[in-house]
Amino acid sequence: MKLTDYWRKIYDEARSKNLDILVEKGFCVDPALKAKKDDRYTFSIFGYYPKNFYVGGSKNFERELKKIFPNQIYYTADPKLAEKSAGLHFTFMQLLGFAPNLKVSRTRLYKYIDVCGENLFLLGGPLKVDFFGLLATPVNILWTGVTNAAVNEIRENIRSAAVNADLPLTEPYKVTIIHSSILRYLDADSLTTESVLDFCDRYRTGLRAECVFDKLYLGFGSALMKPSEIKNVAEFDLAGRKVKVLHD
Repeated sequence: MKLTDYWRKIYDEARSKNLDILVEKGFCVDPALKAKKDDRYTFSIFGYYPKNFYVGGSKNFERELKKIFPNQIYYTADPKLAEKSAGLHFTFMQLLGFAPNLKVSRTRLYKYIDVCGENLFLLGGPLKVDFFGLLATPVNILWTGVTNAAVNEIRENIRSAAVNADLPLTEPYKVTIIHSSILRYLDADSLTTESVLDFCDRYRTGLRAECVFDKLYLGFGSALMKPSEIKNVAEFDLAGRKVKVLHD
């Protein structure tokens, strides 16, 4: 998939913004990630990768990542490894930012499901994302991607519909890029700004792999998204245009 001028502008702006912060302030390690239990959750729309999917499209890249940046948190699609570190996922958008023991009333839950389903089905079918390269931020390394679908338009539709339905919307940031966290900083002492930027620049546009998300999920997720820390409340079958309520 071609990196159009539209997407290139979005990613160049994201890279420039994060580069300035990273150079000025360095790495930001969340101390709560070192705790035995993190009770902060977000209410978001997620996509999940198949079990045999590898970051960067190859098992060798995952190994290289761990070798170059030891002692960090690594996101993986392998459920067993994810439970020990973090679960690889695609956050379509956050509706409610991280808060301790986050809960949503049953009435509001069904309103959120209606709002999300109505707009996600405008994707017109499964969401195909061409992941193409890396971007360094002050808190993590992202694998970024592009799509032909009107993702940002649909995100805006959901934001507007949530407000019109009198539903809380507390996004910690307004996401525009398509991305998945593949590494989160835990041991800043073993990192240098130069090494992270050099690594990400090496794969700025040269780390390609396609993933098709047939279903998206609305639910509660943790910062690490370990399988045991995820509670999906609704499943949106993009191909069949069907909604399944999983928990309420």
